[in-house]
Amino acid sequence: MKATIQHIIEPMALGTFAEFSTTYGTGRSFFSSSTLEENQTYDVEMEIDDDDFIWNTNISPSTDCIPSLYFYSGKLCKTAKLISSDEDGDSELKLGDSIIFISIDEIDLPLPLFINLTAQKTTLYPTNI
Repeated sequence: MKATIQHIIEPMALGTFAEFSTTYGTGRSFFSSSTLEENQTYDVEMEIDDDDFIWNTNISPSTDCIPSLYFYSGKLCKTAKLISSDEDGDSELKLGDSIIFISIDEIDLPLPLFINLTAQKTTLYPTNI
């Protein structure tokens, strides 16, 4: 996923907390790079660091079928396609061309399925591509 740094919020020893924009919307996240520059675009992978997602708490079916993301009340909110989930809850989301791995509780809905998800802890990793 391509992310453009809009504003560096807080540089830290192990990375940078920054506001970014993508073709899917604007958000805030921790970047695992301390060498970010504003108005520069980076190819990144997103990791969602929240432990578990619970249906109708921080994950729910979506009526929207368009990938999106935005930052609200300290959380990164996403609409993405849930494309797989196994019996252990290991699941894959597709946000545009990007795949994001998460762990969710049981799902009794047919897949693929667009979902809304809120995450408190995310990390973006530059791929250096």
